[in-house]
This record gives sequence, structure tokens and C-alpha cells, in this order.
Amino acid sequence: MAAEAISKDVGEIYSRLFDHKPVIQGEINYFIKEFEEKRQDREVERLHKMAYHMEELNNKVMPECHNNMEKYLGDIEAKIKAATYMCNKVTEKEAALNSDELLKSSRAARVKEWSEFIEEMCEKSKAVDDNHEEQAQKLLNHYKELEENLHIVPSPYGTPSK
Repeated sequence: MAAEAISKDVGEIYSRLFDHKPVIQGEINYFIKEFEEKRQDREVERLHKMAYHMEELNNKVMPECHNNMEKYLGDIEAKIKAATYMCNKVTEKEAALNSDELLKSSRAARVKEWSEFIEEMCEKSKAVDDNHEEQAQKLLNHYKELEENLHIVPSPYGTPSK
């Protein structure tokens, strides 16, 4: 008898813990009631509208899109290939310009050009200095001749005296 009571209690505990049929049946009944009574075919109308829109998309929009794709994709593909070709050319030119060899030769040319420029400027500066010195000497000689011709004695104060 004790074994029967234990077996009965275990069965009840098992059915409460693991048998969800009554709970699920209640949820199903609530869902059906909610769908049928409260919503009153709104969902069915929405499904019909969606089916109509899908049919319209399939019959009108999709063929139009397909035709446009056939019409324009070839042109787009050609333009993309041309753009890709141009991008590759630009990349190649940039790589050529950035090569170390080109940079070194450009740098050497600039250094040589700069040294020639500095040398030329030094020569011109020396020529200007020589010309200035020559002109200053001519002026000094000219004023000495004038003093000798006029018999003027130079004054210690900077003005000539007679």
C-alpha cells in the first residue's frame, strides 16, 4: 500500500512538472479567441492586401526592373571598367613617381641646380662689389682732382675752407 501511494504521488508530481498539455491547451484557446473574436478578420484582410501587393510587384515592378537592368547594366559595366582602368593608371603613375630611384635623381638634380645658383649669385655679388669699389675709387679720384684744381684744403670738420 505504501508503494502504491508513493507511486501515485510520484505520478501526480510528474504530471504537474512535466505534463504541460492543460497549460498549452489554455494558451491555444486564448489565441484562437483573440484571433477569431477580437480581431474579426482584420488579419485576413491584411493578408489579402499583402497578397495583392505581392502579385502587383511580381507582375508589374519586377519585369520593369528586369528590363531596366538589361538595358543599362551593359553601359554601367563598361563605365566601371573604364573607371577601373583609369584608377589603375593613376596608381601606376603614383607608384612611378614615388619610386626611390626617381626621388634620388630629382634630389641630385635639385642639389646641383642649387649649387649652380649659389655660385652664380656669388659671382654676381662679387661683380657688384667690384663695380662699387671701382665707382667709389673714381669718385674719390674725381674729388681729389677737384680739390687740387681749386686749391681747396680739406677741413677737419668736413666742410671745405678757402
